Amino acid sequence: MMSRIELLSIVAFGLASGLGGQIAIGQSPDPELVDLIQAHNRERAARALPPLAFNAKLEEAARVQARDMAEHVKLSHEGSDGSTPSQRIERQGYHFLRVGENVAEGPKTVEEVMRIWMNSPHHRENILGDFTEIGAAVATSKDGNPYWCVDFGTPLPVLDPDRASAELVRALNLERAKHSLPAFVV
Repeated sequence: MMSRIELLSIVAFGLASGLGGQIAIGQSPDPELVDLIQAHNRERAARALPPLAFNAKLEEAARVQARDMAEHVKLSHEGSDGSTPSQRIERQGYHFLRVGENVAEGPKTVEEVMRIWMNSPHHRENILGDFTEIGAAVATSKDGNPYWCVDFGTPLPVLDPDRASAELVRALNLERAKHSLPAFVV
């Protein structure tokens, strides 16, 4: 599996080399899902929005919902166990500031599902929204009907405790200086 730094390096190289929405997304097993994520990033690039980075935890959450919808032949954001998108995403260990989900039933191609979503205000809002990461899945029901799920997320920032404490002391000392109080020394 590719590390986040390796993945971000590939994405940065792709953008710098003029590939636009054509980004490398790591070890996603299904080329159709690579196409789906790249289609999302082309829509974002056309509006000068940053690309979404692939996230394996979001992909697994999307896979769980796509399979659940296909198994139960039911298009829904609610899982058959009553779960919400945020609950399924949390179950994968993804800690987030915000998440969103797009689902679809029936489209046979990436182009078709993207056209449907881009013509739906709520789905379009997710595609162009304030998210930084993406995971996608498609599953087929016994009757051959595809069920698509895309999960979007913005992860919680990971704080370095040493840096966080130094930043806190710096901020406190700035406020203390405004009131002519001596600085804290750590």
